[in-house]
Formats: sequence, structure tokens, C-alpha cells
Amino acid sequence: MAANFQSAIFFPPNLIYLVLPFHIAWTILIVSQPILATVGMYLLLKKLFNDSSLTHQRINALTIIFLSLMYGFSAWMSVWIEWNIHGFVYALLPWALLFIFRRRTILTILTISVIIFAGHPQMALIGITALLIASVVWRKFKWMVGVLSIVMLITAVQWWPAMKYYQQASREQQSSEFVYSKTLLPWSQISQLIAPNFLGNPATGNFRGAANFVETTAYSGIAILGFALIGLISSKFPYSPLKTKFGLVILGLVILLALPTPVSLLLGRLNIPIFSTSVASRWLMLLPLSLTLLAASGIKHISLSCGAGSRSARRNFQFHLPAIFTFVLIGTLWATALLAPPELRSVAVRNLAIPSGISLLFIFYLVVQSSSKMLQLVHDRKLLVTFIFTLIVFSSIFELILFGWKTMPYTEERFIYPQTPVLEKLQELSRDGSRFAATDGSVLESNFATYYGLYDLSGYDALYPRRIGEFVWTASNNGIPVKDFSRSTVVVPAKPSDSRNNLWNLAGVRWIINKDDMLAEHPGQRFNDLSSDFKLIWEEGKWQIYENTKVYPRAFFTVEISPVKQDRIPLIAPAEITSYQSNVVEITVDAPSDGYLVLTDTFYPGWKASIDGSIVEILPAFGAFRAVQVSKDSHTVRFNL
Repeated sequence: MAANFQSAIFFPPNLIYLVLPFHIAWTILIVSQPILATVGMYLLLKKLFNDSSLTHQRINALTIIFLSLMYGFSAWMSVWIEWNIHGFVYALLPWALLFIFRRRTILTILTISVIIFAGHPQMALIGITALLIASVVWRKFKWMVGVLSIVMLITAVQWWPAMKYYQQASREQQSSEFVYSKTLLPWSQISQLIAPNFLGNPATGNFRGAANFVETTAYSGIAILGFALIGLISSKFPYSPLKTKFGLVILGLVILLALPTPVSLLLGRLNIPIFSTSVASRWLMLLPLSLTLLAASGIKHISLSCGAGSRSARRNFQFHLPAIFTFVLIGTLWATALLAPPELRSVAVRNLAIPSGISLLFIFYLVVQSSSKMLQLVHDRKLLVTFIFTLIVFSSIFELILFGWKTMPYTEERFIYPQTPVLEKLQELSRDGSRFAATDGSVLESNFATYYGLYDLSGYDALYPRRIGEFVWTASNNGIPVKDFSRSTVVVPAKPSDSRNNLWNLAGVRWIINKDDMLAEHPGQRFNDLSSDFKLIWEEGKWQIYENTKVYPRAFFTVEISPVKQDRIPLIAPAEITSYQSNVVEITVDAPSDGYLVLTDTFYPGWKASIDGSIVEILPAFGAFRAVQVSKDSHTVRFNL
């Protein structure tokens, strides 16, 4: 687990799991992410844009709160918040930037270390890239190099074993399942950055985008986009502080790396380790950060230029262009929606209503700010401007609340890892460490069984040993060896075949769960493809559990440990596991001849083995499991870390 980043065992907030029930601890961490992000952004904006002795150059408190909330509760946060790792990197970025800007060495070291420990190496790498850019733009690069050197020493306890793990994992190899260019944000799906539900939403079952919804969502509000454009245009003017240049550089980086540009496509073809096997669109994590900083610069520019009473053509251009740009963006989406087929049109039109309303408010706000004729018609210009801006603030926040409510699931406590009859029975049957699988259509969600202490051969992990992938996916391919398999998902074949049964037998899959709606009307009957080798031992409602009578024990003696072929399964004698713990396994075996003691746990460097107290070498059994060579007689075998 120390080698697997996503376990995040060194992430300080995860200590809460040791003192509180899982669902409470998990919920606290979920809720803390947007709050942490909002407070961090508030403090950062206050320092960057209000750190001046000139009162008239400061942004008012309402504006800072507005921008902070739009960052903390952005659509990006909503779609990633459940993972409890990505969101913490996002939330801690403003804090790290604040400490870098203020040159607080210890706080910077601690914050970046926590970002790395949060549990997602790609997000941490993206975040640290942004921090390095900030240190260059803010002229603190040499100091930052020293900070990062200390950070790498502190976090070596995580990344050093992870690098060793990476060399053993399937992640480093290219596969047809993962193509770097397909992980970019398609130009056709860029509408999600303007109106996040324009293409529908998976929560309502009507999403029709080509790329993954979660991976391509980074909306912070159409008003933020408009204000950011003003900040973009005004960045070259004298009263725009140097620190806002950071937002410009980050925006350019996101465009170059997250969208299908020549730069991103070239990087995909170079097959750079780690980089080229990561999801390119995740650079969108930095988009809300850059837009928020640029929006703050834009609002400050509006305040300063209007406050000075200027009516220059240059200033009007800075306001008219964003208004036109916003109108064109929304207009293009409306045209696309109205030309879409009827079944798609209603979804797009419905989800354009709020962004369109906010866009009109934003355009009206700019018109009031820039038009001399409008100002002559208004008795109290300041009051009108404040009123419109307040409407923009509350409608923008309301939009993100609606998006979050649709995207994030809320449920009763009793539905979080519930106790059900079939799971309780599996827990009872699996006390000896035997594994379970499922018939086609009865599969539990990936990694769901882990919480219950059940042993499922399938699952998802960003890093899992390549040997397991080769072993399981070969069984899925009718016993024909494969090198092209999933880099993160192990799916035990459910459809009937000799290879599937051989896999179940050898891997210790003793229990098979089957679900069928017809069982409620016809109890005790067989509506599945299981042969007579599988004995029905339990049934309730739609659920059945069968025992695999041909299964091998989790530990056994054999004379052959070469990779299994479809027509050759090794002869065995059983062995007894006397102690099975996370880091220590003890087995007794009465070997009828010279041969091998096999434990069907993953072969992985770092494990040690002894026979009757004498250290021996661990060998790979059938390409994936552990084995030690034993002589004829009774022995005690011990595996430990």
C-alpha cells in the first residue's frame, strides 16, 4: 500500500478513518474539499489584489467571496469530489500559491508534501507544474528549487516504492484500450466549458459527448469566463500587477496540453513514461485557477478604469470585445441546439437557459459600464452597476449549486455499504480466504467487496501488477496469451468457457454468485450457464450462491508451476494456511514428493520466504502467483514482508 499512490496512507486527513465510522469520515473529507478550496482562494485573492496601500485599487469583499466560491464549487470540483484525492490537490493549490507568494518556506514545504501525499500522482504533477510556473513568474524560482528538494526527501516514503511498483505494473505499457490522443478534450466537446450540461449529463442518462463527461468538465461560470477575457485583454496595461501574468501562462498551458493541439498530439506520440500513459484532459484542473485569477484582474481593471472616469476608445474596446465574444459563444450554442435532432434539442435548449440568462446580465453590465449614453439615462450609475453585478454573483452561484446537486449523489446512510443477505452469506463462507466470482450480469461493482473483507479476483486499480493482467486477460482470450490488456482494470471472464473455469479453479474462486429475476417465481431452479461442477448451497429471492467443487485451495502442492495451458492443469495435494495476515502468511504442507508449494497470492518483489526457518527464493507460479521449492516431507512455509 505504501507503493500505491491512491491508497494515500500518508495523507494526514485520512487519519480520520481511524477514529470515525467510514461513512462519517468519508463525508467529512468530501465536504471539506470545496470549503478548503474556497478559503484558500479567498486568502490568495485578498493577498494578490488587495495588498496595496491604495484603497481605490482594492477589490471589494463581495467580489473576492464571489470569485472564491466559483473556484471552490466549480463544476470540476463537483465531478471529482467523490474520489477524495483529486479534489484535495485542487483545493490545496491556492494555499500553496499563497505561501509561495509570501515566501513562507515551511508552510510551502508542508503544503506541497500534502499535495503529493493526497493520492494522485498525475494531479500532483500537474499542480506542482503550476507552482513552478508561479515561482518563475513571481521571480522565486531558485528558492522554489530548494523547497522542492526538501519536499522530495520528505515524500520519498511514497514515491520511491511507487516508482518500483510502476516498473512491475501494466501502466507503463501502451495498449489499444488507452490511446493518449483520445484522452484530450475534443474540440466538439468544448461546449462543456461554456454550458456544462449542454451535451447532457450522465446523472440524467442523456450525456452524448464523445469523451468522458468527468474528464472534460471544468466550468467555473460564464461570467467568470467573460471577466477573465477582460483580464486577458487588460494584462498588458500598467495597473495590472505582474502576478496576474501567472494566470495567462497557466491558461496557455491548459490549451496546449488538454486540447488536441500540435503540441499535445506530439507529446502523445513521443511515448514519454508516465506522461504518455496519463489522461491529457486532466490538465483542465488548472483552468478554473487561471480563469479565477484572470477574472479578478478583469474586475479590478473595470473598477480602476471606470473609477478614473475614462471614456477612451481603448477602454470601450476592452469592454465591448468580451461582450461580443460572450454573445457569439452563447449564440453559437443556441444555433447548434436548434439545428440538433429533436431528442437532443430539448436537452441542449433546457440546459442553455441559465448560462444564457447570466450572459445577458454580463453583457448588460459591460454596456452600463462603458456606454456614455447609458450613463446619462441612469440617475444613480453606481447603484445600477452594483445591482447588476449582485445579480450576476447570485445567479452564477445558483447555477453551480444546481450543477452540483445534479452531479453529486446524495443518499441515506443505510445505503452506504449496506448489509444484505447475499453479502452476509459470502462473508460467512469466505472466512477461509477463498475467493468469489459472479455469473454474467451478476457482477458487483469494482472494489466493492474490499470493504466487506471479501476476496474478489476482479477490480480496478491505477497500478496493478502486470503479471495479474497477463494471467486474467489470457483467460478472457480463451487461453491464448495476450500482451494488450487493460492498464487499470482486471475483469474476470463471466461467460462460460474452459479458460474461465480453469481460471476460477486455479485462483481459488470457490463461491459463485448468481442473480436472476426469475428465481423469485421458480426457487431452486438453474437459470445460468454453470455446469454440474457447481453446487447450489444458498438461495434467497433473486440471489443464489454456488460452490465450485473443482476449486484448488489457496495454497497447494504441485510438481509444475509453468504458465497454465488450457489442456494442462497441474496435479496437486492440498496445503493448510495456518495464519493469514496482511504482511505474514504461514502454511503447513505434507509434500508427497519433491515439488513446489504454491500460494495463489500475487508474485511481487519484496516478499521473503522461509521453509522450516531457512530462507528460500520465491518463484513465480503460473506467471502470477508465489511458489517455493520444497522437498518430500512435512514443512512449515512462511511468507513475510
